[in-house]
Amino acid sequence: MEAQDIKILIAGDWHSTIYEEPLSRAFKKSGATVSEFKWHDYFAIKPTRNFGPLSIVKYLFSKIQEKFLFGPIISRINKDLFAFIEKTDPDVIFLYKPDLICRWVIRATYRPGRQFLSYHNDDPFSAAKYRSRHYKALLELMDINFVYRPKNLVDVAKICNTKSEILLPYPDDRYIYPLREMDKVYDVIFIGHYENDGRDDVIVKLIEDPSIHFGLFGTGWSKSKHYNYITERLGEIRPLRNNAYNKGLNRCKVALCFFSKINNDKYTRRSFEIPASGTMLLSEYSIESAGLLRPNVEAMYFSDADELMSRTKYLLRNDSERESIALAGYEKVIREHTAENRVQQILCALRVNLQR
Repeated sequence: MEAQDIKILIAGDWHSTIYEEPLSRAFKKSGATVSEFKWHDYFAIKPTRNFGPLSIVKYLFSKIQEKFLFGPIISRINKDLFAFIEKTDPDVIFLYKPDLICRWVIRATYRPGRQFLSYHNDDPFSAAKYRSRHYKALLELMDINFVYRPKNLVDVAKICNTKSEILLPYPDDRYIYPLREMDKVYDVIFIGHYENDGRDDVIVKLIEDPSIHFGLFGTGWSKSKHYNYITERLGEIRPLRNNAYNKGLNRCKVALCFFSKINNDKYTRRSFEIPASGTMLLSEYSIESAGLLRPNVEAMYFSDADELMSRTKYLLRNDSERESIALAGYEKVIREHTAENRVQQILCALRVNLQR
């Protein structure tokens, strides 16, 4: 099966440009015929300016359906997906994070030769059961279940014996790339969400060191016990997205990466986005991440707060070594960890599956 012979449907939320969109573009670039089904807008019900009680009720009901994955909107999405599959007649159906897709859609659209693929970039096995119930029910009906992390291979195997395979994250090259002429405003930066895993304690240490000019951006930081102190020193903490995110990465000498403990991450999207921006990656250590980007060659790692501080200071003192590691990391990512690389992996898996 060659790419130019494939008609593939990518169905997903599409609320962000960094998930389904790069895969869709990479499939098109490979020669495949791609159709797209998007369900994010089904929930885009907002009270009007002069909204009344009925408008508020509709808005709240849509939010409840989106949270608990039940109700008429969920039913409509599934019916519309079924109709879209019937209309476009794809050879491959790629379900990206299908938390709200029901089993009947897969059974009703089955035909010999058609392959169904799933992918989930969060950890649905650590999420609340009501959030993952539809996804888990789909697993046995898939030809291949792509997962984000090694743990999820075990999780899928506990439910069914369907083929599963890790599909690593990838940077979106429309928004993540080096800006070589940009001034380095920060020594160190962290762009990411707050989790109650001690990352805010580390950030306080960075802020308290007068030799380090530190920048913090992201969401959820008001939950930190250090929030008032951090904002007094740094000002408002705001998210950076798309081009602003890339500029933020390019404006620092060293960018930090913490792993989500909620998602049981051993690497994360930033593990690839930071090197892809041409910036030095200083990441929390895991065996898996060190296997992707070689320690002290393509990235640098820390295991605790003291190691983070010492390696930060080392990198800031040694410009040539820091720049050499950043360049090697950039070259590794653009060579092996692009959306195009992931599409080739998917195509290879499809070919192998057809030969079974």
